[in-house]
Formats: sequence, C-alpha cells, structure tokens
Amino acid sequence: MKLRHILPPVLFGLLFLTIISVGDALFWSVPHALEKLPPRLLTIVVLTALWLVHVYKRTVR
Repeated sequence: MKLRHILPPVLFGLLFLTIISVGDALFWSVPHALEKLPPRLLTIVVLTALWLVHVYKRTVR
C-alpha cells in the first residue's frame, strides 16, 4: 500500500484529535484536556485503523 493511501486517514486522525483537544482545553482547562487525552487517542487510533483496513481492502482488489 502506498503512502498516498495511508496519509489521508492518519492526517485526518491527527487533525481531529488536535481540534478536539484544543477545543476542550479552551472550553474547560488544560489539565482536563490532558486527562481526557488517552481515551480520545485510543478512539482516534481505532477509527483510523479501521479506515486504513477499508482502504487496504479496496486497493488490493
């Protein structure tokens, strides 16, 4: 699988995690955002991995 297939899901995951974390830090506080980071990171990793599996299955055909 080429980098051009992998890059969009990974960049989207990083962008989404950054937007959610910064928004949470601005609305609540930085310690609150850091406290919620591990579950959010795990969620983003799982969703990005599912997207990559979907892309991989589509490009193999």
